Amino acid sequence: MNVNQAVANKDPRTARVIAPSAARDITIERASMPTVAPQRTARSVGVKTIWGQVVAMCDADERPLAGVQVDVYAVSSLNDVMHDLPIALLAHIRALLLEKNAPLDLYRSGGDIADMPLISFADVLRLRDIPGYELLAAAAKSQADEAFKQQLCGNPAIFQPLLCYYHPGHFSAVCSASITTDANGRFQFSVQQGANVNAQPGYRFVVRRPITNSLYLTLYNPTPAAWYTRWDWSNIDAVTLRTRHALALRAQSPQ
Repeated sequence: MNVNQAVANKDPRTARVIAPSAARDITIERASMPTVAPQRTARSVGVKTIWGQVVAMCDADERPLAGVQVDVYAVSSLNDVMHDLPIALLAHIRALLLEKNAPLDLYRSGGDIADMPLISFADVLRLRDIPGYELLAAAAKSQADEAFKQQLCGNPAIFQPLLCYYHPGHFSAVCSASITTDANGRFQFSVQQGANVNAQPGYRFVVRRPITNSLYLTLYNPTPAAWYTRWDWSNIDAVTLRTRHALALRAQSPQ
């Protein structure tokens, strides 16, 4: 990818899905003002502050990245995604629950991203061991679409891995905050916590290093995006974003 092609790319903060950058590619984008976060579908119970750190992996060592920009994306709630779920995908989920179709390992993560995905094919294989699976399978056999959707939403431990694995590119997201890391690569941000995890937005991250006042080098942008999105922050106080990008330590912020 050359610089002219990269600059012509659409700013990812206004896109539905952020395209993956190939390993060792230099992805440069124009800067733009963050857009407004999506409207929440449930009343907020409170705001929680989360601490984060961005590190570059150098063999087994983690080295903090100072002066990089962390874009925090608010992602559509699981309820909103489920509401707009295509009928064909709903039929596929029914077939999986009824064991008419064997699960398929569709994706491979990796490249510059050192973090393990939050959702993987192994999670899909383990679903039948989760309490409530048999009841959900019975609902898949007998219930109409809307009733079946409600049953799925009532079993987030089962439907979230299915939704994120087989429908990962349809989670609408907008940038809700842009934060610059300190000398130790640390940053902090706030998340909204609602009474219903399925009805509150999720959050994911993109890390970029400024090259000039209007150009950026993307260091961390894992895909599929849904695999790296968190909806439940109740037991999380800190996150670490790890990148293996070849230029993470060599690229310098503008003076």
